[in-house]
Amino acid sequence: YMPATAPLHFPAGLRGFVAQSACMVPWFVMVYMTVQLPYLICAILAVGLRVGNGDPEAWPDLFGNVADAYTLRNLWGYV
Repeated sequence: YMPATAPLHFPAGLRGFVAQSACMVPWFVMVYMTVQLPYLICAILAVGLRVGNGDPEAWPDLFGNVADAYTLRNLWGYV
């Protein structure tokens, strides 16, 4: 990524904004999976092999439900 050449890749105006926003979605998914995947692998192994915290209740979801983030307090408190 080179910030000086970014305007050359997308058209100006609303169409360019929509295109840039659409290109950011895969990046956010990649970051989310980079954080989530190791946690899920550890949880699956611990529960499957009954090692350490082998109870499924000991491995809650790493991130909360996005629908609960309707206020800033809920975003930081629940999600």
